Amino acid sequence: MNKLLVLHNPLITEDDTMDASQKVIWDCVWFGNYPQTEIKQTDVEYLLLQNVEGWDNNGDIVINNNVINNNVINGTKYHRMLKGDATYSKSGSSMYYSWEDDTTYHYFRYEPVKWRVLKTDGNVAMLLSDIALDDRKYNAKRESTTWETSTIRSWLNGYNADMNQEGISYSITNFINSAFTYEEQSAIADTNIVNNDNLYCSIEGGNNTNGGNNTNGGNNTMDKLFLLSESEVYTNNAVTYGFVSDNRVDDEAKRCKSSDYAKAMGLCSITSAGCKGNCWWWLRSPGDSSNSAVCVNYYGNVCNYGDYNNYHGYGVRVALNLKLSFSNFYTYAGTVCSDRTVDILE
Repeated sequence: MNKLLVLHNPLITEDDTMDASQKVIWDCVWFGNYPQTEIKQTDVEYLLLQNVEGWDNNGDIVINNNVINNNVINGTKYHRMLKGDATYSKSGSSMYYSWEDDTTYHYFRYEPVKWRVLKTDGNVAMLLSDIALDDRKYNAKRESTTWETSTIRSWLNGYNADMNQEGISYSITNFINSAFTYEEQSAIADTNIVNNDNLYCSIEGGNNTNGGNNTNGGNNTMDKLFLLSESEVYTNNAVTYGFVSDNRVDDEAKRCKSSDYAKAMGLCSITSAGCKGNCWWWLRSPGDSSNSAVCVNYYGNVCNYGDYNNYHGYGVRVALNLKLSFSNFYTYAGTVCSDRTVDILE
């Protein structure tokens, strides 16, 4: 039990050496598990995973009571995938994962998920995954949609086919059941998700100074898992989470790296110095049309016009509200800083 664990809101200090002119430190927690680190051919588990039987329909297996080179593997969960399982694959680009063929399985270890604490009121903490955990299209097809009817919402929460306009059931293969046990899911609060219209773009074209109607955000929803919105990553509402209020600023607090697994699923990572390894990630807000969604780029500024909602290569940073009274399901994970230099477990 974590009776003495007290989580804090982000600590924000002025710092002119940062692009955003501020430095932010977040408390973090470990909660749930998801495929993250790749098992390489040089790793002790690789040969075992190649030969073991009993993989389930989701491509998962739990290894119990195995000893390899004096290393005990007991209760560790793994995921395997082929190139064809990825959302997107591309050869010959250093920005994408390298797949050598279509028939060789690649293996990934389930590991605890680190979450940044964006806000806490004493009873519930709003969390954002520290890295992009997966690569998914916002919507399976490039069609007019909102968060309510998008496939990414259904995939995150494990909804049936009648909950998205593409008619795809995610009741079996989804994020929530992969990342959390049923007991852990009880620690996640149902959240009223407010789906505002795009804050910047008019459906008549250009920005909202034209006086047009902004792209419709759709109905509000009630979900356990969600993506952040425009107003939660910039505007004055986002300042307390550690984000700067100007969407045009290169904000270190919004920059995002990713897991090995997310890269294998198709995520695109920049290779240039300074932002090496950073990725784009989806927000739930609509872009400049109803078939696009807003996103955050490599440098940490918000692209209000968004990109086509069936585009590949964008990361999924999951958000949720954690019931702090369920203290046996999460543990303290130290702190992380927007300059990426602080990661202390106390």
